[in-house]
Amino acid sequence: MCRTYDFDDDKIISRSDIEQAILCLIKMNHPCDDDILSEEQIEFLIDKVMDEADMDIEDGIGYAEFCSLMRKKPEFLE
Repeated sequence: MCRTYDFDDDKIISRSDIEQAILCLIKMNHPCDDDILSEEQIEFLIDKVMDEADMDIEDGIGYAEFCSLMRKKPEFLE
């Protein structure tokens, strides 16, 4: 499941991976509206995900952190 969000396949879910996932979700749910979220709103969401999941000093979410996040926030899997 972690690989689904690892768009650059580097074994870490980075800020850019999270941004790409958000943009994909927006396109999937609002295919005709590219401006549903501002850049600031997207950055806010990325910050929130990173704050919630990134437990170590690297700027990314590893497999263990991802699993921990999914246990705390199973709605991310829906």
